[in-house]
Amino acid sequence: MPVTLETSVAFVAPASCIRRATRANVGWLFVVLAVFCMGALSGCDGSGKSTGSGGGGDAAADGAGVNGGGESLEHVTLQLNWVAEPQFGGFYAAEVIGAYEAMGFHCEVKAGGSGAPTVQQVGLGQIPFGIAAGDQVALARSKGLDVVAVYAVFQTSPRAIMAHASKGFGSLDEVLNSDVTLAMESGPLYRQFLDKNYDLTTHDIVPYAGAMERFTTDDNFAMQCFAISEPITARQRGVETAVFPVAEAGYNPYVTVLITSGKLLNEKPEMVARFVAAVNAGWTAYMNDPAPANVKMRSLNESMSAPTFVAAAKAQQPLIQTEHTKVHGLGHMTQNRWETLVQQLIDLDAIEADEAPTFSSCYRVVLTPKVVADAAARMAGDSDAAMIEAAGDVMDATVDAADDAVEELDDVGAADTQPSF
Repeated sequence: MPVTLETSVAFVAPASCIRRATRANVGWLFVVLAVFCMGALSGCDGSGKSTGSGGGGDAAADGAGVNGGGESLEHVTLQLNWVAEPQFGGFYAAEVIGAYEAMGFHCEVKAGGSGAPTVQQVGLGQIPFGIAAGDQVALARSKGLDVVAVYAVFQTSPRAIMAHASKGFGSLDEVLNSDVTLAMESGPLYRQFLDKNYDLTTHDIVPYAGAMERFTTDDNFAMQCFAISEPITARQRGVETAVFPVAEAGYNPYVTVLITSGKLLNEKPEMVARFVAAVNAGWTAYMNDPAPANVKMRSLNESMSAPTFVAAAKAQQPLIQTEHTKVHGLGHMTQNRWETLVQQLIDLDAIEADEAPTFSSCYRVVLTPKVVADAAARMAGDSDAAMIEAAGDVMDATVDAADDAVEELDDVGAADTQPSF
């Protein structure tokens, strides 16, 4: 089925929650972080430890500062693989709400671009954190790069095929079994997957470059797209679209994946866990109220209009918040998804079978109940050890209460609606 830009959100809390969080309201933070805790308790499966060279200097701390309470801050870099756009909204929201600082970091979020060597930089220990796609992680590990996924923003890949709504296509199969002209790049792994599973010789396949101009004037033209980008542009130009995720065909790697090196993860697991907790708080804030972080990102990326920021933030919500994340928490990853991806890459001859990484080496679940409790205490502005320990005991013992918190937030959010665009 095609996806549309008019989507409802199953798990929405009011914007006032985020405003209260920025005032260090411990009650709200404990409720939200309890949801994270529930996910950690129900899915601590990628625990296999990573090995690798992880050369370079100590990427974990390349500077220091102090927060408002006088605590020294670790300077860390988070390297994105594209410019400041809603797909990275939670990383900027973590800065806006003070999550990085609360967790002991001064985080420099650096925009990237096409071809940015983010995976290589992380794998070689040049930077502590970066963003990549799941298939890039598996490929990198097959080549000996020591990178590990620790948080996956997009549960459903935004890679898609966009067609004119007027054509009446009801599925990706119908598009790919038609005779429409198709604009696609030849190199991406999802294209190789489609080549292997569909007879694309029925199409006149043309280069992707400049495809949007032709799409707006030719209703027998379809094109690859990022579901939260080109369809919005088309709509702004007066063209209604039908968007079919490549995930429908079975190729669904995690996207906008936070990565670190296995070396750093093994040497400083507590530091990595704190950083992931800050990221998680940022994404929770962004999903509830993207406006503050959108303002921040637009100051860094004036080429994207304010209405486009709003539309993209709304369009990506069902790709990030899914039935799975409602149970396990945002960013959660599973053994089955990674195992499937590695096998698909072997089947595509993208990875040699004898060089294929084990699925457990590709990712690690780091958000544990203790990490969640520690994060709640830190973000409440109280680092008292007894409070942290007590909070951990409460978190460990009250998973049922976390279930109730989810229901409560669902009830509150049901009356909240995002603006339609």
